[in-house]
Amino acid sequence: MSYSKGVGTTHFLGSNGEVIAQGTTSGDALEVAVTRNQSGAIVIQAKGDEANGVAYLNPSITYDLFITVTSQGPTGNATVQVTGWHEGFPAYEVTAARLISGTPPVVVYSSDPRNIGKGPYSLFPPMDVQANATATLGPPTSSTTGCSTAAATTTATPQKR
Repeated sequence: MSYSKGVGTTHFLGSNGEVIAQGTTSGDALEVAVTRNQSGAIVIQAKGDEANGVAYLNPSITYDLFITVTSQGPTGNATVQVTGWHEGFPAYEVTAARLISGTPPVVVYSSDPRNIGKGPYSLFPPMDVQANATATLGPPTSSTTGCSTAAATTTATPQKR
């Protein structure tokens, strides 16, 4: 398993789209914990409450996602499930790949605020979008290349919490 704890640059844009200010944060409020559940599946909890990199009085970006990976072995399917909550803004995406296969990652979960009627004001609490998505990564077609199938279902539902 690999993950990155990087943060991107936040851009504050003017009315004509010009960058007025930009900045980054430390990433110190980003957390990842990895455990195994009773069934032997790997459970990754990714959560954060990271400040905005430009305007320090603005609300932070907050999420709490659980990524559960169940494998049928190195030659079987792997199922990746994403559940949890996040704010309606910004966009969120979780991808998965069988690293040994060399195939590109599959998007397991994505939420674009433009598609669910959200915007920058959705940074304010509470976390009101429930993540619930599953993708199945097919077995590698050989020990070093290819992935025979990948299927995914995704739901991003704004809700009161």
